[in-house]
Amino acid sequence: MPAQAVVDELVHKRRNTMHLRYEFAGAQRQAEVGCWEVCLTAGSAMQIWVNPNDPQDFVTDFGILSGHRGRLQGVVGAAGLVLSGWMALAVVARGHQRRHDRVRRDWQRQRQDQRQRRYASVRAGRKRKPSRRRTPSIK
Repeated sequence: MPAQAVVDELVHKRRNTMHLRYEFAGAQRQAEVGCWEVCLTAGSAMQIWVNPNDPQDFVTDFGILSGHRGRLQGVVGAAGLVLSGWMALAVVARGHQRRHDRVRRDWQRQRQDQRQRRYASVRAGRKRKPSRRRTPSIK
């Protein structure tokens, strides 16, 4: 539901915060919102949209959520971004490792085939120990 809010105070500490005052469902309410991009001066009016089921829950016309929910969602979003980056890195690393393993197996298989061909090409019975060689018969 739309409502009109007035900025009571603008606080400049570690981060900027606007303290708002608005009336909804016949009751006067107060809340604070962080202002990163848009900071209005004290006494300025702004449009907000209030959740009728929870009058402390609202969003400003420039997209900032009420209270500390915006901070929590920002932290969760940043954590999700970091996690998705790690997952993408793990997928790339896993693909690289699989390729490396495949190349290594192929190389080992080639070496094994070469050894088998080398020993299989020797004809049986042709190479004997020198002591067992037959001497040509002299007539």
